[in-house]
Amino acid sequence: MNVHLKPVLASGFAALLLSGVAVSAETTSPQMQAVEQVADSVITERVKAAIVADPALGGAEINIETVQGEVHLDGYVGKPADIQKAAAIALDVAGVKSVKNNLKTK
Repeated sequence: MNVHLKPVLASGFAALLLSGVAVSAETTSPQMQAVEQVADSVITERVKAAIVADPALGGAEINIETVQGEVHLDGYVGKPADIQKAAAIALDVAGVKSVKNNLKTK
């Protein structure tokens, strides 16, 4: 991609995301819903990568889903401290608004 286009595309995407802030959920266009779904899937993939990269959590059985910036963690970890560790890792990922932590120990 041309280096000069990156700032233009980034600012255009940011404007698109910001324009959705004033739109209610009831009047959200299909295009805006698609943007939110893409953003959620990117967040999910980033959280998965961060959790897998952690040595203590890499082998854990964690299902991760994101809905409107809220990350849902479900599954099992090895020890109680890993429950909070997974939530902290998820909260540290850009775009995550909150974490719903339903993890349990085996």
